[in-house]
Amino acid sequence: MTNYPAMLAAVAALFAGACPAAETPAKPAAATGSVAHFTQVPGTGSLTFSFMQAGAESRGSFKQFTTELTYDPGKPTAGSLKVTVQAGSLETQDKDRNDALAGADLFDVAKYPTATYTGKLAKFQENADRAVPIR
Repeated sequence: MTNYPAMLAAVAALFAGACPAAETPAKPAAATGSVAHFTQVPGTGSLTFSFMQAGAESRGSFKQFTTELTYDPGKPTAGSLKVTVQAGSLETQDKDRNDALAGADLFDVAKYPTATYTGKLAKFQENADRAVPIR
């Protein structure tokens, strides 16, 4: 069986990390080469996912999550991204589907109320005042 919760969390994390309006510097960088730490402003941004169900693409979102990014312009690949999701905050606009996703067969939010994605940054380039991933 495919690990759908892990796939959804990873995809959702990528969307959260790509949402610059949802992040503000927690500790601004003092000089070139210094490490910058960014945290999401509570209640901002979006964390969405898509999936196939019965041959049709469906979409959903998580309403509660936090994002933390660490970035050093002198060592861009040493940066990291951490996204913590409140699994029970999922919303697909369908109560039965929400209940199925939150149930023991998939997210099992009773047992695992949070999901955390952590990753290292790949190659980045500077774009104005924010880091933008190179794809």
